[in-house]
Formats: sequence, C-alpha cells, structure tokens
Amino acid sequence: MKVQIVGHMIKEGVSTKSGTPKPYSIGEIHVLVPFSARDTGSSGYAGGKHSVEPMIIKKVAHLPLPFEAELHTQDVMLYGKQQTEIIDIVPLNAAMAIKNAAPATARTGA
Repeated sequence: MKVQIVGHMIKEGVSTKSGTPKPYSIGEIHVLVPFSARDTGSSGYAGGKHSVEPMIIKKVAHLPLPFEAELHTQDVMLYGKQQTEIIDIVPLNAAMAIKNAAPATARTGA
C-alpha cells in the first residue's frame, strides 16, 4: 500500500500494572493515503494511524517527514480476529533514503 508517512511515535518503558515489572515497546505511524483514482468525486488524502513494531519504525526514523513509502503487510489471526499487520516500510525514493542515511559529514564534506 502506497502512503505518505507524516509522523511516527515510539513509546518504551516498564509497566508495573500487574505488580511484576514488564518492559513494553509500542510503535505507531501516522499516514496519508490518497483516495483511489477510480473514486468519482473524490480527491486528496485520508489520514490514519497504524500500529507498527518499533524496530520497523527505527529503520526509517532518520528520514525527514513527510516521505512516501510502500507498506508491506500480512494478514494474521489475533485473538480469533483477522488483522492486517505491517511487516516492513520501504521508502519509495531510494536515492533520498540513501542520501539522508549518510552521516552529515559525508554530505557536507566536513
């Protein structure tokens, strides 16, 4: 699914609600999805958010927002319900991703 990622969030910590400290890590991305060209009378984008594993977000966290990406998904059964889970985020402009992944000194020549 092609989207424009406009924000991401990672929350990490230790929960003590159950009495026993347990670490947690929650990731979320905020996206704009273009309306389909076949939808008559529709133009623009719809906003949404998706839960994503933090390690997937960390792979693209260095990119400047917003950026276009392809979300790779898979359907899984969770608590007896079918859900779609994001398994990878692939930036669409690979040249931009490589340029922005380089250290600042490599870009500026300092």
